[in-house]
Amino acid sequence: MSGAVRFTPTRRISIRFTGGRLPRPGRATGPFNVNVPLPVGAGGIEFLQGLSRLISAMDRFRPEAIVIALGLDAHKDDPLAGMTLETEDFYRVGQRLAQLKAPKVIVQEGGYPTDSLGANLAAFLQGFIRG
Repeated sequence: MSGAVRFTPTRRISIRFTGGRLPRPGRATGPFNVNVPLPVGAGGIEFLQGLSRLISAMDRFRPEAIVIALGLDAHKDDPLAGMTLETEDFYRVGQRLAQLKAPKVIVQEGGYPTDSLGANLAAFLQGFIRG
């Protein structure tokens, strides 16, 4: 799908993006977006269910490469995110993302300096490495 870009955020608030429908294979012409809004207070179960929806869409899209914008602000101790993930949840997120069948780049971009920030990053990376 050369030339196509898919943006798949997982947010607690629905954010609108311009884009189109998932194209038929070989017919991509522009950006294609999937947004999975999560409610305030969502925990690991809801987050992983949303991630499963995104992974299913990505499997149909068949990306040539994946950029993971790793936001650790979904942890329960983060003062602004409004989500309640535990450190163990980041391990499972890392495992699931590691299983995507395309080259991946991880960019760590979110998370306030809480006592759990380092543990959350370590958990994600361990899950990603162990896939």
